[in-house]
Amino acid sequence: MQSTGAEIHQRPRVLVIDDDPAIQEFLSSRLAKYGIDTLYAADAVHGFRMACREHPSVIITDNFMPDGDAQYLLHRLRSAPATESIPVFIISGRDIDEVTQQTLRREIGGHPGAARIFKKSFDTEELFGALKKFCAFEIGQLAN
Repeated sequence: MQSTGAEIHQRPRVLVIDDDPAIQEFLSSRLAKYGIDTLYAADAVHGFRMACREHPSVIITDNFMPDGDAQYLLHRLRSAPATESIPVFIISGRDIDEVTQQTLRREIGGHPGAARIFKKSFDTEELFGALKKFCAFEIGQLAN
């Protein structure tokens, strides 16, 4: 039997891309309680590279970052076969106008745009409710 070289991960993994490491620390500590591993990149360029290498279950990215915003990241992700279908959630501390939201959700080369757009918040219920569809965990059930 030959190895395909692909790693098989027992737990879902979420890639957090945000120029504020405190966001990653916050999300990582909350997601770990549900048995979800977290990867982190500080900008879109490194986030794209990490997504290609690590194949996360979902990507959560800040909208406004130096060295590439969420729109830039989406175009890079959708242009690479390894990342073209990974669901992307966008979070933002600033308001995103309706036209920009529509642009972020629009298909790119026949592949999905942003799956969801959220306002950054310490209340993770809405974000985690959306994540559970892709990461198979129950909000009411904490991992042991």
